Amino acid sequence: MAPYEYTPLKEEAKEIRLLTLLPDVFDAPIHISIKTVVLSDEEVPEIEALSYAWGDASDRLDIFVKVKPSKRAILRRIRNPMRAGLTTLFVTRNLVEALKHLRLEDRPRVFWIDAICVNQQDLEERSSQVLRMPDIYSSAKGVIAWLGRESDHSSLAMKYLQKLGSRITVDWGLYTVAAVLENDIDPSSRDFMDEKWP
Repeated sequence: MAPYEYTPLKEEAKEIRLLTLLPDVFDAPIHISIKTVVLSDEEVPEIEALSYAWGDASDRLDIFVKVKPSKRAILRRIRNPMRAGLTTLFVTRNLVEALKHLRLEDRPRVFWIDAICVNQQDLEERSSQVLRMPDIYSSAKGVIAWLGRESDHSSLAMKYLQKLGSRITVDWGLYTVAAVLENDIDPSSRDFMDEKWP
């Protein structure tokens, strides 16, 4: 199967790529489609953004990208109808795990994920898209942080992150973060740290 080929983005038109995670059961191979859209103050697509740890760059798996088939592929469809219009893209195992957990069985989800939506082989595009990331993340209807699969002490870590998160305030309009400094909920207080670690 042919590898996915990126078409260049038009920077002056404020283009970005979005991926649609196609519905399926948890263990099925990952199938996506990629489209180019405009992201500007006037045009804001409804998306979710994924922030995640890339993981081991050498541990890569294929995902399948649906593309509009070429005339040649249409002619080959008779021999192998499942392959026409599919290309492959190598991504890290950690991203495949995230996509499996985020995929729904009954409907697609639209994401911006840097490893897929930015052509990582094109340094100029990478540089320009990194500058767009604040706009992308702030316009997303939700940002998901994928830390990886659950491990032995994940629930304890999440509990403490939730406690710490309850002790800050964020002003998204001003892009500021401030600690809540009331004595009875100070994160350095003894009662916060008294819980036993395994």
